[in-house]
Amino acid sequence: MILKWRKLPVVVETVKWVGNNEAEIIKFCLPRKAYLGSKETNPKGIVNKATMIIETLEGNHEAKLWDIIIKGVEGECYPCDEAIFDKTYEIVEELDDKA
Repeated sequence: MILKWRKLPVVVETVKWVGNNEAEIIKFCLPRKAYLGSKETNPKGIVNKATMIIETLEGNHEAKLWDIIIKGVEGECYPCDEAIFDKTYEIVEELDDKA
C-alpha cells in the first residue's frame, strides 16, 4: 500500500556559516562538536573559502561557506545548503542571540 505523508511543522534554530563566526557555531552545536575545517583568505583578509566540520548523528559533515547550520528537534546539528534551506523553511521568529 502506498501512503502519502506531510512532514509535521517543526520549528528549528539556525546559524549561517559566514566564514568568521566559528565560535558562534561551536557554541550553537553544543553538546555536539563543531570545529573549523579550513579557511582561506585573500591579502585583504576577506574569507574566500572556509569549511566547518559539524558532528551529526550520522557522523561528521562538512559545512561550506554560506551553509545553514540547523539544530533539529533532538538538539542535533547538521549543515544544509542555503538554496535548499530557502526552499524548505520559512522564518518564524528572530531570536536575540545575546541572551
